Formats: sequence, C-alpha cells, structure tokens
Amino acid sequence: MECGRRERREARPGLPASSTPEDGLKDNHVVLRDIGKGAFGQVRLARHILTGIQVAVKALPARRHKQFLRREMAILKAVEHPHIVQLFEGLVTGKFVYLVMEHVSGGPLAHYVQALGMLQEKEARRLFWQVVGAVNYLHQRHILHRDLQPHNILLDWQTNAKVIDFGLACHFRPRQEVTQFCGTRVYSAPEVCLQEAYGTAADLWSLGAVLYFMLIGSSPFEGWDFQERLWSQTMWKDYFLPAYVTGWSRRLLIHLLAKNPRSRATMDDVLEHPWLQSGKEYSSSPRDLLPKHPNVAVLGLMHCFGYHL
Repeated sequence: MECGRRERREARPGLPASSTPEDGLKDNHVVLRDIGKGAFGQVRLARHILTGIQVAVKALPARRHKQFLRREMAILKAVEHPHIVQLFEGLVTGKFVYLVMEHVSGGPLAHYVQALGMLQEKEARRLFWQVVGAVNYLHQRHILHRDLQPHNILLDWQTNAKVIDFGLACHFRPRQEVTQFCGTRVYSAPEVCLQEAYGTAADLWSLGAVLYFMLIGSSPFEGWDFQERLWSQTMWKDYFLPAYVTGWSRRLLIHLLAKNPRSRATMDDVLEHPWLQSGKEYSSSPRDLLPKHPNVAVLGLMHCFGYHL
C-alpha cells in the first residue's frame, strides 16, 4: 500500500559528474554548513531552493561505500515512523551519492544528556518509549539497526526522538542470525564484539546501554582507550550501576544488559515492563504516523520530490 507513494524516492541516475560533495546539490539546494558526520559520510544542512525548507544531506563517495549506500537507501525508503528520520530523495552523480532527509534541528541525544548531566526518570522514560517504538517497528519489518547509540538519536524542536544513521543496518530473515562486527563498541553487545551469531537481542543490548546513558550520564563501558581492554570490559566485567538507580528502572537495565543474549530482555519484555507501562501515554500509535495538521511547506517539498498526496 505504501510502496506506490515512495517510488519516486529512488535514486536518480544520470546527473552530471561532481568533483565535490556540494556540486551535485547546486541545481536544487543551497548548502549552508556541515552539521554532523554519519558512519560513512559527512552530513550537511541545505536549503531547498524552491520551497525554502531546510534539509539534511548525507554525501558519500559512490565507489567507496556502494554496498552501504544501497542498503541505507533501501531501508529508509521502506520505513515511515514518527521516530525514524524520513528520507525525501536519493541523488546519484558520477562520484557522490546524496541522501536528502528531513532536518532534525535539536541535535543529538548525547549533547542533550551531557548538558543536563543526566535525565530525570520521567524524561528518560518518554524518550526511551519513542526509541523503543522505532526499534520495535524496525524489528517487525526484519531490520536490525546495529548502531544504536546516543549520537544516532536526534531530537526535534519539541524534544522528540528520531533514530538516524542506517548505514550499518541490515535486513534479516526470521530466526536468521548474522556474524559481522559493526557498530560503536561501547554500545555493542558482547556477541557482536566476539563476532558470534546475533539477532535482535543485539539491538536490545544497545537500547539498554542508551537507557543507562540517559539515566546516569555516561556509557556503562566508557573510558577504555584500547580495543582489547574495551572488549574485555564489555564482555567479561560488570558495569557500575549507581545506588540512586533503583526499583523498576534498575531491574530493566539489568535485564537489558544481560551478557547472555538468551537471558536478555526481549522486545515484548521491554514493552510490557512496569517501568515503561507507567509512561504508556508516550507511546506512538499508527494514527500518529502522520501529523493531524500537516505542514504545508513540508508537503510542498514532498511534492517536489515526487510525492502525490
């Protein structure tokens, strides 16, 4: 049902070759400044000339990252969720590929938490609900994110979460497990670091590490400079859980950060957990997928990118 609405999001071949990342955008966008860096490419803020809407553009060398580009584009074209960044268009030039996405203006969750030191439980629960909802949506569509961490969760102007950076994400078949190591080590599950077979439980571990960061203000395995020591810390040593983290939030963290994936909390465990149930009003229903009062400027931009609503 949704595929027809996204057909025009496909990358457009045949644009002129570009020598710099900015060249391929000049026809329709004004590049304003750098705003970040994804797993494989620079992210720039640009303004769409016709509508004036600001967008985030990830520019990547086509030859070096072709496999990851195809994967990220295919996944972003296939998903639509209020807490996942939206892809407007993919552009292909001779040397670069561009992903034109919605601009999420509030910055990374990492910066938000660091500015406050840590989050109060109510705020952490609200944001965690949103991220869990996005990851549950991905898992239902057989997609692993594989790089869930505070820099890959952005906040919009209303401080709502958006999961970004699908450069390491992959599709999987039911009951299939993968073995490739990828992701950010201090947020990666032990089985991922060991390059053992892993599945959705690896994303659940990363969710636990993100929740730890929100409630405590640091990664559970932060501060290890050498790869061997970091892997040893992640796989074999216990993390420090402050005494002020108590009750259901403490139990949820312990369940999510279980080193044995068979003992780890499942997505159903998380969704039904008492700590999250007390914030159930924050969860998104299918009716929330589109705004009740659509932004006319955004609809104009989507029309330029081939949507016909």
